[in-house]
Amino acid sequence: MPDDVRDGVTRAAAVHGRTVTAEINLRLRDSLSNEGAHGVAPSPGAYAVRHAPTAATTGEGGQPLSDIERAMLVGLKRLSAEKQLALLTFLK
Repeated sequence: MPDDVRDGVTRAAAVHGRTVTAEINLRLRDSLSNEGAHGVAPSPGAYAVRHAPTAATTGEGGQPLSDIERAMLVGLKRLSAEKQLALLTFLK
């Protein structure tokens, strides 16, 4: 598995509170069920668009994120995958 894919799956699993295996199984099942429903494989990136976390644009209760919250997300995205996971683990 390419390093970038492994890092992305590991990060997504941590964010969603799942094991890496559970995250992979969920995404594979979703991909296969969508392929079966439409007769074709989804386009690259389709999973990310359909399943993008709403927390990126809204906070609790669907309220827009504050400037501080947006700045925190920008800072988090600048960290390496290992540091992101370490911070998520620390915050849990």
